[in-house]
Amino acid sequence: MELKDSLRQLREQHHWKQTELARILGIKRSTYTYYETGKTEPPLSRLLLLSKIYNVSLDTLVGRDQEDGEGPAPSEDA
Repeated sequence: MELKDSLRQLREQHHWKQTELARILGIKRSTYTYYETGKTEPPLSRLLLLSKIYNVSLDTLVGRDQEDGEGPAPSEDA
């Protein structure tokens, strides 16, 4: 799932309007709309805040945990 889709899905699951979430993030509604449409991507600071708001990992928010074979293999030393 792409970031834009995750943002919309999580917002709708929490029954929030774009206006409400934009206010929480301290941005204009139009800026948040751009995030959900994929026109622009939020900076890391906002992604971190969104992950805290929704209580999900950053990987979940950006859809990285759903991709097979992505990222380094687990280390045997860990």
